[in-house]
Amino acid sequence: MSENAKYPDTARGRISAHVDALRALLTEQVQAEQVQAERALIDANDALNAAYRERAHLIAGYAAIYPAEFRENPDEGHEDWPIIYVQLPTGQASWRISPRDMDLFSGVKFGTDAEWDGHTTEAKYDRIDKLTHMLHIEGGIEAVGGHRGAR
Repeated sequence: MSENAKYPDTARGRISAHVDALRALLTEQVQAEQVQAERALIDANDALNAAYRERAHLIAGYAAIYPAEFRENPDEGHEDWPIIYVQLPTGQASWRISPRDMDLFSGVKFGTDAEWDGHTTEAKYDRIDKLTHMLHIEGGIEAVGGHRGAR
């Protein structure tokens, strides 16, 4: 039996119409899911930028109290995110700063004096924890080598 003989013209027509309708429905569903995914990606990117901004505010606070300097970022693909080095009384801490957040660091200059001391992320936050503890125990910024006011 030939392929044409299996399906009468009316059945083939109905099947083709159903296939076309399913195709259109799937295309519409895929496009809707694509729009949803794009919105979710935009929302996630906005949330990430907001988190970086919050972090930058905190880092700017350290940089206003302790000696700090920017260096060019040598990492390929991240050249536009300079590295800030802050010399805490408990050791160096460094972060990459988004170009969008540079307005928070108007008092910090680019220089060549700061060199990465090899600290890990874990060591950096251990140093910050130790500093926080020292501030609570020893009674203030001046007690642990910080200063207030413009440099």
